[in-house]
Amino acid sequence: MAAISQTIMQTVKKAISENTVMIFSKSYCPYCTRAKDIFDDLDVDYKALELNDHPEGPSIQQALQELTSQKTVPNIFVNQKHIGGYDALKSALDSGKLQTILKNSPSAKL
Repeated sequence: MAAISQTIMQTVKKAISENTVMIFSKSYCPYCTRAKDIFDDLDVDYKALELNDHPEGPSIQQALQELTSQKTVPNIFVNQKHIGGYDALKSALDSGKLQTILKNSPSAKL
């Protein structure tokens, strides 16, 4: 596995820090679509980076794996906290944990 460049890692960290909800996604992934639907249903703005459409997508996904130990998408961050994938997001939603995390954000509409 090739080393991730500092530029790619900085790009990933910047995206996470600049967005209340950051979803690293692939446009054809049904679990990614479901994750985005959850935030749409909650009327919460999010930024989605479609890795399959980005020229550095594979490198970004590798950087995410180094940061989170998660190989798959969606790879979701809320308030710079790694939530995980769709199943973790759905579990956080069902338990109320997601709403609590979102309430701690000044830009959340909950």
